[in-house]
Amino acid sequence: MLDKSVQDELVKKGRAFIKGYRSDDPYEEDFESDQDLKRPQPPLVKHAMRPELDRIMLPKDFENLEHRKDLIGVIRDRKSSRIYTQEEMTLEQLSFLLWAAQGVKDIRGKSYATLRTVPCGGARHEFETYLCEILQD
Repeated sequence: MLDKSVQDELVKKGRAFIKGYRSDDPYEEDFESDQDLKRPQPPLVKHAMRPELDRIMLPKDFENLEHRKDLIGVIRDRKSSRIYTQEEMTLEQLSFLLWAAQGVKDIRGKSYATLRTVPCGGARHEFETYLCEILQD
């Protein structure tokens, strides 16, 4: 077992690493975020790229979607595979995938900020998700 002071120091360094802080980072002093610079917040939702198309209402209830609720089991059993099939995704599966990637759980204030499934400092959410359909002959 490690000495308590050594263990505490390792935990402190590990937490700082996870938070992204480095005391020896030469760029830390020069960096100012868009929020620090008081730049306007990006829009919560972009305009439709093809507004002439009908919108598809995605299901918001994933009760019937087959998934495991045991987080430890999901992490333990997770593996990558690259097996592609011709089987189409169901609308419910697509909806869940989009919700997990960018789902808005709540809108704060007068459309000031969103609380999402994927958190972001300052509610800027610079990660974007685009969906495209591949049409086959």
